[in-house]
Amino acid sequence: DVLLSGYYYDDGAVRVTKIYRNDIGVFNEIDSDLIDVSSGSAVWGDYDNDNDLDILISGAVSASSLEAKIYRNDSGEFNDINADLITATKSTAAWGDYDNDGDLDVLLTARNISKVYRNDLGAFTDINCGLLGLIEGASTWGDYDNDGDLDILLNGRNEYVAGITKLYRNDSGVFIDVNTDLISTEEGSLNWGDYDNDGDLDILISGYNRSDNVPISVIYRNELGEFTDLNAGLFGLDYSSSSWGDYDNDGDLDILINGTYDYSSPETIIYQNNFGIFTEINTRLVGVDAGSVNWGDYDNDGDLDILITGDSESGGITKIYRNNSIKKNTLPNPPSNLSTTNTDSTLTFSWDKATDNETPQDGLSYNLYIRTDSLECNINTPMSNNENGYRRVVNLGNAGQNTSWTINNLPDGRYYWSVQAIDNSFAGSEFSEEQRFHIYGLTTPNNVKIRYSDDAVNISWDSVPNATSYKIFSSDEPLGNYTDMSYTGTFYGMNWKQYVKPNSNKKFYHVVAIGE
Repeated sequence: DVLLSGYYYDDGAVRVTKIYRNDIGVFNEIDSDLIDVSSGSAVWGDYDNDNDLDILISGAVSASSLEAKIYRNDSGEFNDINADLITATKSTAAWGDYDNDGDLDVLLTARNISKVYRNDLGAFTDINCGLLGLIEGASTWGDYDNDGDLDILLNGRNEYVAGITKLYRNDSGVFIDVNTDLISTEEGSLNWGDYDNDGDLDILISGYNRSDNVPISVIYRNELGEFTDLNAGLFGLDYSSSSWGDYDNDGDLDILINGTYDYSSPETIIYQNNFGIFTEINTRLVGVDAGSVNWGDYDNDGDLDILITGDSESGGITKIYRNNSIKKNTLPNPPSNLSTTNTDSTLTFSWDKATDNETPQDGLSYNLYIRTDSLECNINTPMSNNENGYRRVVNLGNAGQNTSWTINNLPDGRYYWSVQAIDNSFAGSEFSEEQRFHIYGLTTPNNVKIRYSDDAVNISWDSVPNATSYKIFSSDEPLGNYTDMSYTGTFYGMNWKQYVKPNSNKKFYHVVAIGE
């Protein structure tokens, strides 16, 4: 389906927000009663984990009235939940689970303010994270360092700064300014995407660079968390929007971008990615600026189509272009070897990398669901159909490119989970065979004793109620990184024995109780 907001030009400028339902390729407007806004954003996301898509919207409802609202989807009717968000114009908004508790939080920027709101059972609380306030830019979540949590990328300007790009690393819910050398822009866009399929997120930036007084479009390659300008030779565009997507089904991410250069006629350009070389292809796409461009397979025929909105030379337009490529995308294979590890208040889900005919293995992302006895995915929503894997949004999976993901503070109970792979056309595999686990509120094993005799390490401990198994972790340093060593030894009830070479290095151990 299609969600739109902005100015509609007919006999003057009129603010509108509309939803169009896709009925077998025909788009019909529904009566949604959403606020009409301009100079803002509107995004889909299932914040309440009830398996349908809700709406986060922000912008100006008049010259003097600003709004930011969340609408809950109740069987296709959208109801304002009266979330206490800042009022916002020239704003950006994005959903993302920054605290790994299984529900979607909110990133909102507007008028020299940037806020993160934590979702606590549907109530949204400002966490006072100290981000630089920016407008006339973009914001996005992404795990650039592959450490299992969402970081923040922002650009724009404020009354003190004329154009800037900021990357904030998420350290256990605290956002740290990374102080990168990313080019400063405003009036543009930001997008994460692994263009080189090496397993980490690269960056596409466009907009106006006030330092040189020119529009720019730049790709930065991520090399172990350091970003290097690819010098891709993209055409610089202002008042721009951009999107990654594999339109030609060759397994790598291409670029769709629009905007204007130095107030000339607006452009809409597709750049084809050929092994990291980006080449403009000839299209007849209408040129627009001050709008948006998005990929999506609206007709489910295995290739990415295009949605374009914005200002053209003939006025405001909204258009859909159907991709008639002969080569069709095939779905990835599901991940395998699913497992869980429970440590104190965290549960870590792990799986092996999936494979795909088009997208290289390292370019795939992953999408996790968790549910209770309910048949719906009511703990961690995948925004996909959990029966056939059909992806409802055009995004990376909620676990990014990681092959493990941690969820915090799940209450005691029985749970079910699975994971799917997402390719560079944002199509989802079927979900892997569903797994089951229990959380029993396990305590830490007590009376742990470590002995060395007969060329073997012997560890014993007291039984933990409700534990179904145990794991042994070791490290060379008491505060170092601990590695699961369970498989290297043998368990005998509440004992574990591992043979080691004489005069081996000193090791430090701890024992973890598992309930599943």
